[in-house]
Amino acid sequence: MRGPGVRITLSGRLPDGVGVGITDHDVADLVNVLWIAGAEAISVNQVRLTALSAIRAAANVILVGLLPVTAPYVIEALGDAGELGTRLERSAVVDRLRNQPDSPATALTVTRPATMTLPAAPLPVLRNVRRTG
Repeated sequence: MRGPGVRITLSGRLPDGVGVGITDHDVADLVNVLWIAGAEAISVNQVRLTALSAIRAAANVILVGLLPVTAPYVIEALGDAGELGTRLERSAVVDRLRNQPDSPATALTVTRPATMTLPAAPLPVLRNVRRTG
């Protein structure tokens, strides 16, 4: 897909190896804000999300679907850039990541490119249910 939207770049680090860096919950929270704001398509580090995509942690790695992604996390969302950007900037998630003293984020930037291209969504795994008996 191609069109206007917003690009969020999120980076963080473990201060002196102690504490918690950016987590799967931080990435998932930002993605959820974008879906709620009306995003038509979203990717994280060029891994396209669908309604069935999972963002989760496995040990110290964040997985999008089954693919590992690393910092900096680049979240791209297609849709009305004005609406997406406004709703994102007003969200409690961005406020927490930018302003809380214990925030794992060292930087969170939001830009509004005129045109972005997101990769194609993966084909869905179809499952069938059959009645028995």
